[in-house]
Amino acid sequence: MKSSKHICSHLLIQMSVVLGMSGVALAQAQGPTQVQAKISDLKVIMQKTPVFTAAGVEMKKDGKLREWLEVEIEFETKSDSKVGVVPELMVQYYLAVKGATPQILTDSFTYTNVIDNEPSYAVVYVSPTGLTRINGEMGKFKMTDVVAWGAEVLFNGRVVKSYSNSGGDWWTSAPQQRVSGLLLPKENTPFHLLWIDRHLEIKR
Repeated sequence: MKSSKHICSHLLIQMSVVLGMSGVALAQAQGPTQVQAKISDLKVIMQKTPVFTAAGVEMKKDGKLREWLEVEIEFETKSDSKVGVVPELMVQYYLAVKGATPQILTDSFTYTNVIDNEPSYAVVYVSPTGLTRINGEMGKFKMTDVVAWGAEVLFNGRVVKSYSNSGGDWWTSAPQQRVSGLLLPKENTPFHLLWIDRHLEIKR
């Protein structure tokens, strides 16, 4: 008859094997460990507030359509994901703007379910009131007020690719004050009903 000590040792070995296999399965389920990215473009344009019609509500005058600043990045990923999908990627945006005080607008957003080997698009906006905060005059912000722009794609906190209109990571040494909170995700703008199949989902 086996001793209780021998039985306990055998059970501990079995539990270790099971836990080890569970750890491997969990690691696989958590997604890729290596991600590469290629940024094809980073477009900055002005967009007017979209106009929608609705039934069953009292219509109100909005006045003149205001302009938003739109920043859209196009990139493609390649990873060791077994299903060809990167669960989460972060994009850090940088916009150097002129105004009452030159500054750099910068914010980061996490996007989900990024499909490998296909063009992916992510977008952020600066509202008309945000643009007014920059130069002090409603409706006076122009594309020429954007001096430089760039972005970084990050995976697990590590930069896997960067891009800028000037060809270098100018934001790493730029002296301007950095301002966060002015870049808005698409979901927080009137553009959220547009181009639904184009833009990546944002992590909530």
